[in-house]
Amino acid sequence: MPLIHTQKLTQPPPTPPARVHSVTDTPPPAFQHSLKPHLTRVGLALAFVLALGTLVRRSDFDYAITHAFNAKRSDTVATIVDSIYLGLQVPYSIYLLLGCALLVGLVYSKTRMGLLFLLTVALAWLPIPLIKALFSRPRPDMSTMENPSGIVPTDLSFPSGHTAFVSALAIALALALAPYVRRRYRYPLVALAMLTIMVVVMTTGVHFPTDTIGSMVWALAATPAIWAILTRPPASPTPATTQPRAAH
Repeated sequence: MPLIHTQKLTQPPPTPPARVHSVTDTPPPAFQHSLKPHLTRVGLALAFVLALGTLVRRSDFDYAITHAFNAKRSDTVATIVDSIYLGLQVPYSIYLLLGCALLVGLVYSKTRMGLLFLLTVALAWLPIPLIKALFSRPRPDMSTMENPSGIVPTDLSFPSGHTAFVSALAIALALALAPYVRRRYRYPLVALAMLTIMVVVMTTGVHFPTDTIGSMVWALAATPAIWAILTRPPASPTPATTQPRAAH
């Protein structure tokens, strides 16, 4: 009698039910998390600037520091600081901004990145005239300085527009070139630019130190926040909702 070979029938493993995706299953885009600390710092910086402006609007308690810097304004120093200050006036400041924007665009080989850089600096500086008008702090008294520069600004003192512009420009440039320049080079250069303009505006006698501090605090918070917002990646599309297939 021939042997009949039989195979044991095995059932395939059950198919796991399909996952139903919903809006709540999709995590928020990463940039939403990264913007939170930026916006917090902007709020804190704005509160600081408003509080400082309220404190100094009718005060010159820090005039002695400006006077001390101006006392060091010898002929050689005067040539340097006055040239820097006047070189940052309009239209030269616009030429500098456009040149830096062109550099960023060339580095990335994208005109868009240069435009985003330009917009970042402009938006960071834009509130400064409004804050000046809000507090209307007079400029330091040139008549009592040892080495008056002869530079007579026509706008108000707090916060410093030159300091805000240079700080925002340096910070935005450091952020834009982050993929190409190491942090250990970028950060010292930003600090050097901010310290230099602080010394320049006080040595020429056109600003109090608190004017520069207010501008620096604002630029340090606002510039990275604006850059992060303008360069954020697009939000990922929400996955389509799927329904499990009915068993036949």
